[in-house]
Amino acid sequence: MNVFILPDSIREKFKTPYGKLFKNIEELGKFKEKFEGKFKNKFIICVGDVVSNSMLGDGWDVHLCVYDNKTLRKDYDESEKNLENFKGNEFSVWNPAGMLTEDAFEIVKDALNFKHSLIFVDGEEDLFVIPCVKFCPPNTLLFYGQPNEGIVMVEINERVKKDIENLFGEFYAGICEELHAYGHENVLSGHKMTFEVTKDDHLTKKGDCIIGVNADKSVAGFSEKFKETLKHANSFVKIFISCAQFREEINARGSENLILTNEEDIVVRKSKFTDDRTIAIMADKAAVDLNKEMVKTLAKGKEKTAIILKFVVWKE
Repeated sequence: MNVFILPDSIREKFKTPYGKLFKNIEELGKFKEKFEGKFKNKFIICVGDVVSNSMLGDGWDVHLCVYDNKTLRKDYDESEKNLENFKGNEFSVWNPAGMLTEDAFEIVKDALNFKHSLIFVDGEEDLFVIPCVKFCPPNTLLFYGQPNEGIVMVEINERVKKDIENLFGEFYAGICEELHAYGHENVLSGHKMTFEVTKDDHLTKKGDCIIGVNADKSVAGFSEKFKETLKHANSFVKIFISCAQFREEINARGSENLILTNEEDIVVRKSKFTDDRTIAIMADKAAVDLNKEMVKTLAKGKEKTAIILKFVVWKE
């Protein structure tokens, strides 16, 4: 799957409201009353939990809501009050912070085929303004939350679409591949320098770096395009681990010294050492750093606890 990564160099551009800023829902409501004609027969999109919940609660006929149950990167307990009563087609998609996945674009495109839709994002929805602008009809008003400032209203026209297209053109292009594995009763996750996933179904307590067995691929099983990107000197890697309700994110680097030929294992290392099992180096976490409750869940081997690892790689 293709993934597009927001460069640090343009993050500041997203901190400036792109449109008319309202301090709160009350101020927006007064504006609507004063300029009622501006809102007639408009397709309304809301991106963000607070703005979606507020506008639905204020009686707006919202056609598409995009939310992730978080606000300012913290759980948003109030989000379900109005969103759970929203009547429409429901979609969900995985999309990590600071990125847009290929699936995110497809989900938005599909959702816009219906009069009312709701997209839940497992991850972060902040950048969904981009696919929403790309695919929305011309009579659209898009609303999104500007952190600590209020609600931004954007009237979509060809100039706005072109501006967003140009901004998106500055994103890095990356690749995401995933593997599935299972926990084991001997998962200890105690190694201080590495973590490992193996296709083998056998694990002893000496293997304290291993967090998953019975994997559906080894390092050799990744696509050639993925491996070529990993071998670039300026390649970056993000690894997303999900197990039950737990989520982990690891930052690492690729290397021109990677071999990527092992048929059994995948190893992520904090060091710069490489061998045929190594998929990433200079990681900011090893097995010992992973969530302890997640490790306990993985150790319930008899329940065949599933673990999913998603690897995103790109070069700068």
